[in-house]
Amino acid sequence: MTSDFFLEEADGWREEAWEIMRQRPDVKFFLLTKRPQRVKDCLPEDWGEGWENIMLNVTCENQRRADERIPILLSLPFKHKGIM
Repeated sequence: MTSDFFLEEADGWREEAWEIMRQRPDVKFFLLTKRPQRVKDCLPEDWGEGWENIMLNVTCENQRRADERIPILLSLPFKHKGIM
């Protein structure tokens, strides 16, 4: 939980992480990002409307960032969403 799951540097291993999450529906995963604009392009093909065991949180360090990121968060296909 100390990194942004949607960093460009994570593109190389993110598919492996999705596979682990897919195999472990009994575990709750909390994904953090300051880059909600990248999320849609990084979701696995079988994502649909989201997986029950995944929660996406956007971090908003000030009102300006909240105004930018929250509308994107609300538009994304996740069953569980939050703001940090």
